[in-house]
Amino acid sequence: MHNKFSYGDAVFIKQNAPSFLHPGEWGSVCSLNQITSEQKAEQFKCQIGEWVYTIEFENGSDIQVAECFLDKDLGIIQGSELSKYSNCFIGGLAFDIKINLSHMELKIKSEKINQKISENILVSNDGFFNGKLIIPQIQEIIIRNSSLSIALQEKGSVSTFEVSDHLLNLLIEWEPNKTTLFLIKAGQIWWEQR
Repeated sequence: MHNKFSYGDAVFIKQNAPSFLHPGEWGSVCSLNQITSEQKAEQFKCQIGEWVYTIEFENGSDIQVAECFLDKDLGIIQGSELSKYSNCFIGGLAFDIKINLSHMELKIKSEKINQKISENILVSNDGFFNGKLIIPQIQEIIIRNSSLSIALQEKGSVSTFEVSDHLLNLLIEWEPNKTTLFLIKAGQIWWEQR
């Protein structure tokens, strides 16, 4: 039996998984092992020969989950893949920012485009990137300009959007002459398509 997932894959824990496995949450594959004994199969609620994966969550915690309880989360894209489409976000809308010293999330809707991100992930039916940028494990953060209070309440226009797996340079214009610049270094940066 071949393994379905590989190291680094973003995966989603199925809703029918036992509650102790965090159904509905997503994480990334850190390691994998094949079940070779009845005792292990019983422990992980699966069959002999099935694969069990160590899944790391955005907060750094991890659990082991049998393959039968996992799906590849095609709605989640790592920053480096999203970087190919950075220009699509210029002029798009940013809103609903949630931020603390270790974690940031914000919703963004791009300018209209009509492309595929990969073979399996369509931008969306209406041709937009429309989703959430998730930045857990913030290591360094610089926020410039005095419009952060506006940023937490209003919709703004994206003037700069440069992203990789670990770095974000985001400039949002809220109204003429009122902007917020975010320079962030993080453990991971993800895009979650809605």
